[in-house]
Amino acid sequence: MNYYICMECGQKYCGWAISIICQKCGSKLRRITWEEFYSKEEKKRVVIEEEV
Repeated sequence: MNYYICMECGQKYCGWAISIICQKCGSKLRRITWEEFYSKEEKKRVVIEEEV
């Protein structure tokens, strides 16, 4: 099975007959391993807080 992730929005895809374009945002997909696909761990994102 082939596994892919969109580098822009983070959407994951799997399958044999999948295109290389993200159906959610239109960016290119990158092939990943099944361990990465089924990983529950998300990359930490830095949140910038604005002062009011």
